[in-house]
Amino acid sequence: MCRLTPDERKTLVKVYKNCNNTSVVALVFGVCFNTASSWIRRAAHPYYPQDKEKVERTIRNVAEEFIYLLKKFPEWLQGKLEEYHKWYNNKRYHRGIHTIPAELLS
Repeated sequence: MCRLTPDERKTLVKVYKNCNNTSVVALVFGVCFNTASSWIRRAAHPYYPQDKEKVERTIRNVAEEFIYLLKKFPEWLQGKLEEYHKWYNNKRYHRGIHTIPAELLS
């Protein structure tokens, strides 16, 4: 994996903030998705949730929608985690991407 110069790092942050899409960063820099993803993680400021808003929002959604219900109905844990995962990715509308994630991949 190649290293970024300070100018490339600034460009990376600008591109990512404009499009908020790791795939676009990978295309712009001509690298694979995993490399672009690791660059973005390292370029983001630690302990600054605004740089990682999609991850922070996902964690919040899981906490609000799933963990809260598990506390209320603990018997749901028997086999429901995989079902929740499928529902979250295949049926739940995500406002941040304005669609259902499974539709983006199909």
